[in-house]
Amino acid sequence: MLLAVLQPEFHWFSDDPSAFIALVEQAVCRAEFDVLVLPTPSIACAREAETDTSTQIASYFKELSRRKHALIGFGIRTYIGREVSCAVHAAYDGRLYTSPVTSSKARMINDWRPCYVATESVRAGVFQDVAPDEGLLLADDHLQMFRLEDAQILMVSASHREARVEADSGPMDLRSSHRLNAYRMVARFAVREGVFSANHDYGGSTIVSPRGQVLVDGGTKPGCYVTEIPDILPFHS
Repeated sequence: MLLAVLQPEFHWFSDDPSAFIALVEQAVCRAEFDVLVLPTPSIACAREAETDTSTQIASYFKELSRRKHALIGFGIRTYIGREVSCAVHAAYDGRLYTSPVTSSKARMINDWRPCYVATESVRAGVFQDVAPDEGLLLADDHLQMFRLEDAQILMVSASHREARVEADSGPMDLRSSHRLNAYRMVARFAVREGVFSANHDYGGSTIVSPRGQVLVDGGTKPGCYVTEIPDILPFHS
């Protein structure tokens, strides 16, 4: 199974959804992958254009997932003045899976409702960093809250250059058994060296194995990073 994270330059995510789609297509059109996650574009738009903007982006990823026969995790943030609307999605084989939408007059509330999707080959949860100043903790209690105990892949679509994602730091033998079987894929923006303090985990898309081995570290260079893992055993209910 091929896992991929797209690490774009921040300027890719302009307020023009067509330009964003064109840049993503250029980056991934020749890549091979079974699972892909990319950061969330933040797009300012007029109220009457919000639905069209979200639909345009979602439709592209639906088509890309059908063309690649791949699972794709992504998010969408739209701004209408100070009002923010945010949702996280998964697309697979031409179908769209959506999380509940959260919104706020000033900023996103601290609510990490993921999107869950199960295909014939993998079960995954797609998250988004809602409050970047607090970071996103992928911990057992959050996974249980959202009924993601059986997820084999946890995908994070970062919506800020400052996105900070942490895994459960408790002792390995005290973690739930499912945490030992989950790959973590975090798609961030490419960040220039020296922009942020070395004491913070900013920038650099990553793919980490269930045992904590770093399989992909995008560093500061934009690109589509792919790694191969053993096929995940199918789920039988």
